[in-house]
Amino acid sequence: MLRLGMTNPPYILAHLPAVAEAMKHPSVYAFLHVPVQAGSDSVLDAMRREYTVKEFETVCDYLLANVPDITIATDIICGFPGETEEDWNATMSLCRKYDFREVHISQFYPRPGTPAARMKRVDTKEVKRRSRELTAYVESYSPHAHLLNTTQRVWVTDVAKDGVSLVGHTKSYEQVLLRPDVDDENAKTKTSRKELLARHPLMGRSATVRITEVARWHAVGEILEVWDKQATRQPAPASAAAAMAKTSASRRGNAKTNPHRGLTTGEAARASAALALENATKLKAQRRIDRVSLVALFGVIVGFLGLAFAVALAWLERAKEKRGGARTVADELR
Repeated sequence: MLRLGMTNPPYILAHLPAVAEAMKHPSVYAFLHVPVQAGSDSVLDAMRREYTVKEFETVCDYLLANVPDITIATDIICGFPGETEEDWNATMSLCRKYDFREVHISQFYPRPGTPAARMKRVDTKEVKRRSRELTAYVESYSPHAHLLNTTQRVWVTDVAKDGVSLVGHTKSYEQVLLRPDVDDENAKTKTSRKELLARHPLMGRSATVRITEVARWHAVGEILEVWDKQATRQPAPASAAAAMAKTSASRRGNAKTNPHRGLTTGEAARASAALALENATKLKAQRRIDRVSLVALFGVIVGFLGLAFAVALAWLERAKEKRGGARTVADELR
């Protein structure tokens, strides 16, 4: 599964249809992290953000309308310098409008050397109050309630922080905790169970699960069926398939063979890690060569300057001797 990372409104506005089509593909999570930071244009301007609240809303509205069950995550900074009560209310209104499944809340902290560090700060108590207000609202609704008692396909990628569960994600990248069977004799402590889970056969695979519980930040699932690693992939939507066919046709004859094609997720990850290590080693060697070359170049320059200095001294010495000889002849003539 592929997950798109983070983007800002200016970078995605012109590509919304293409991004929406990509997220409809069965192998792409319907998830996007779009930080807004504040719901007030005056605060965004003070932050020197290159977008407006309206542009952020355009991104959210389009994706919500065109990508089924998409998860949009965002960030909010509470108490940025100069943020008024009216500005903060606008931020709260924006959050109430979309009820984001994921909201990363932070209180303003002045980083040394930044323009914001020199600006007049909002009272600390007020910043904390705003943070509590938004946190309380975000925790007041259950964005995963629609999953309860449904059957979902999840992709297992990690061990949960509790050390006893595996983490899977739905197509919408909603977190589902799973508790597969492990060897009880070797799982007497949380640490040993965590190590066993990291090597569990389910890691890197997908499964069909039934959602039995939902909480604010995750759901809990019961494993019904584990998908075969070699199972045929689901077909892409017609629009996405057409776009891929067009791209494939335009590159036919020029594309290189993908050495990772046909590998499992874990095998591909290990191959990519090995390639990254190889590239890092090559880069390190190249940097060493560059340093040696730089030192050699410096030596050549110093040698050239030394030679030039020696030639100049010889020329001056010769000129001095000529002037001395001319004075001797003149004295003899007198």
